[in-house]
Amino acid sequence: MLKRRTALLAGAAVTVVVAVGTMLVLWPEEQRNARSGHPEPRSPDPMLKAPFPPLPPAEVEHYPTLVDPVSAAKKAPPTLCDACLNEKAVLDVVETYLHHLDPVYLQGGIWAHPLSDVAPETPGMVGGLPKLPPGLLDAPEFNPFGMTVDTRSYSVETTWIVWFQTGWVPRHVIERRIRRVEKTPGGKIVSGDLPEVALSWPPIKAEAFIAVDSRTGEVRPGLWGGLHGPPAPPRHGRARELARERADRWLRDTAAKKN
Repeated sequence: MLKRRTALLAGAAVTVVVAVGTMLVLWPEEQRNARSGHPEPRSPDPMLKAPFPPLPPAEVEHYPTLVDPVSAAKKAPPTLCDACLNEKAVLDVVETYLHHLDPVYLQGGIWAHPLSDVAPETPGMVGGLPKLPPGLLDAPEFNPFGMTVDTRSYSVETTWIVWFQTGWVPRHVIERRIRRVEKTPGGKIVSGDLPEVALSWPPIKAEAFIAVDSRTGEVRPGLWGGLHGPPAPPRHGRARELARERADRWLRDTAAKKN
């Protein structure tokens, strides 16, 4: 009888050990390692520890020789001259600048166009760029929140203008721009250039531009400094140097390809 009881107890102990072992294997790792009943946080991605992810090396695309040379030309990134940076290279240079200045500026996307596309016949100021998004009720033809480009400050033939988002237009700015008519003894004073329906518009992007001379690779941000612009951030100088180095690599690659 005693031997039978001992055997039963030994069997029960084995069953408990097996059950506990099974639970430890199946129990989530976070729960096994928890000290106070809450899962431990996972180790952060090592890439997140770096201030900036590494930039890919500058490469010039090589387009295959096609039977139809016209179709092949259409696939090549636009360029303003034989020895100039093409659109892809210009965007890469600006992305390098923004990446090292503040990567948050890259979240809104960037786009480029030749300055010659908007240059007036008589050199001067081009205001209200870029255009307001489509679908806004009674929106003016021009963008009252866009920045002004002075075509006299750049080489129109070789300059790309690259736009990027800096934030959103505050509501109080829109309210100040609502059109109002004030009656005075001398007549009427009209102020503001937005219809009242602008108060119901969806958020409007606040955008700034960077000018890139595609022949030299010079990067000239239009946001910092000037009479109305804020001072340049502390990293601006270094970011501009790295962007210029990036442009030089593109120009060397382009020259090597032609030779």
